[in-house]
Amino acid sequence: MKRVAIIGAGMSGLACAWYLLERGGFVPTIFDGVGIGGGASGAAAGLVHPYPGEQGRQSWMGHAALQETGRLVDEAEKHVSGPIAHRNGILRQKPLIQEYPDVERLSSSAYLIHSGMTISMPLYLEGLFRACSGALFKKRHITALEELSDYDMIIIAAGHGIFQFADREHLKVRAVKGHVLHCKGLGITRSVVGSGYLALGHVPGTYFVGSTYEKTFSSELASFDVAKESLVPKMSGLGADGFAVCGCSAGVRVSAEGHYLPKIERLGGNVWALTAMGSRGLLYHAYFARKLVYECI
Repeated sequence: MKRVAIIGAGMSGLACAWYLLERGGFVPTIFDGVGIGGGASGAAAGLVHPYPGEQGRQSWMGHAALQETGRLVDEAEKHVSGPIAHRNGILRQKPLIQEYPDVERLSSSAYLIHSGMTISMPLYLEGLFRACSGALFKKRHITALEELSDYDMIIIAAGHGIFQFADREHLKVRAVKGHVLHCKGLGITRSVVGSGYLALGHVPGTYFVGSTYEKTFSSELASFDVAKESLVPKMSGLGADGFAVCGCSAGVRVSAEGHYLPKIERLGGNVWALTAMGSRGLLYHAYFARKLVYECI
């Protein structure tokens, strides 16, 4: 049995652990100084569908990636109480560049993406961790890879923390901070994307509004003033009124320079990095984690 150290307990790290256990022959140990879903994964609003962006072009391998995410959602759901995803589609309030079989046209600028889901991230991360029976978890902040010298393999799935172990110029990635507002009192029954997004929360009557894309920032912490100033104006364009703002969260994502696809990088020897999930982490984390486990290592 090969001992594998996974740095990062977000969606990518947990997905790697799950696929290692599914493949067999590996004993994964997950390291995270904050805890399960303590980084950008835990702050995500939970929207997942294959048609993002201004024109709604289908993401590369979008449906295969969505199917793999759905597979892990189903597995996680077995280990928590009740459903963890709204599966009634996502309303897009912008034109699409072309027609797709799983998209219903409601008007000239409104489309229902039937394949879209809104996932409760805290429940998903908790359920996926519980599904990784056989994996170990250590609440420990790794500061140098030398601390893991007794492991056969290391997978860095640390999100923004990747820069502690690898040079961003070598990886050709950048960090982007995103704020999300927490709201209630809207009475909307389906998540909406347009100029920003309005995502259903797991608790009935709660919603997430996002997101900011801050390329320069001095802190990873959330700022209520920044979130409110940037995101409240977007709500009217999403058909929201009569709402109450009750909080905010923030996370720092890592994106590839020049394109949106995540990266699987061998950093040397037995060290691999799974990074650059960007704003499509929910769409791609399972697909690329499976690719790493079954095709690369």
